[in-house]
Order: sequence, then C-alpha cells, then structure tokens
Amino acid sequence: ARNKTIPGWALEYSPRFLQNLLDGLIDSDGYGNKVTSISGNLMAKCGELSTKLGLYFTVSMQKNKESFNCLKICNSRAPCKKSIYAQ
Repeated sequence: ARNKTIPGWALEYSPRFLQNLLDGLIDSDGYGNKVTSISGNLMAKCGELSTKLGLYFTVSMQKNKESFNCLKICNSRAPCKKSIYAQ
C-alpha cells in the first residue's frame, strides 16, 4: 500500500522492541536483510528505525509498472559500500 507507514510513537520504544519491529517488517514486507515497498514513507521510517538501532542502510528505487523502493540493511555496523537514495 502506498500509504503504509510506521507511526511515530512506535519509534520511541526500547531498542529490543525496535529490533523486533524491524524483524517483523522484514518478515512481512521483505526478505533476507531487505524491506521492499511502494511506500516512500515506509522506507523513510525504516531508515529512521535502522538509524535508531545503529544500523547502516541503503535505499534504492526501481521503476517498473509502479515505483518500487528497497531498503537494504547492511550486514555490519559499518557503512554500506554504495548508497543510493530514492527521490
């Protein structure tokens, strides 16, 4: 859904809860270490969530029939090799 988001209050919880939230997003809207969605707002909130957990990430955008965004969480707490930001 284009309007999918994470409510601001949910990002104020403890790191343990935030990690569970991120894991749930990957389980439901992603795979491996990626979250995918057509919602730019969800990608922005996932980026904020990753930052609060001290994780580095990249965001990319593909154009097919619909806009498609992908947020990839790096496997380490070091910067990703390449950063692409959706506009």
